[in-house]
Parts: sequence; C-alpha cells; structure tokens
Amino acid sequence: MGATQDCTVLVEVALRSIGKSVGDLAPEQFYQYGTAVSTPTPGDLVIRPGHVAIYVGNGQVISSGMNGANATILHPLSDLPGSSYVRVNP
Repeated sequence: MGATQDCTVLVEVALRSIGKSVGDLAPEQFYQYGTAVSTPTPGDLVIRPGHVAIYVGNGQVISSGMNGANATILHPLSDLPGSSYVRVNP
C-alpha cells in the first residue's frame, strides 16, 4: 500500500500479471477485459466514470488516485456508488 500511481496503472499492472496484454487505458476501457456481473467477487474490476478499482472482498476495494491522491489504498466499496463490476475473462 502507499505506492504512487493512478487508478488505471494499478489495474493495468494487475492485468499484465495474469498475462493480459494491456495498453494505456481510460477507466471505461476496462470493460473489454471481461463480462459485466451484478455482484462483485474478489478480483473483479469496479468501474465508474473516471475511476477503476479492484474488489478484494468483504465490501473492500483497492484503488489508486482516489480524490486526487496517487496513493494506493484499501477502502469500502461504498465509496464508489454507481459502479459497475466486471469479471475478467481467463
């Protein structure tokens, strides 16, 4: 935690770690890596306009770039109302 990066870099690095070829993306472009689901499970992407995060379970997400800060933080999913959830394709 505490690494300096924005939200897209955090998720791009995570996707590359599982073998996905990822360029420099905007948050809304992450939909292409999976299927929309109604309820998140650990590992799902949490996407809303201007932000992307990773659901880690127990109502928590890991994000970077929240509220203009570039720190990587663990915080409640409820901080991201109106989000969509994407399960990354294998």
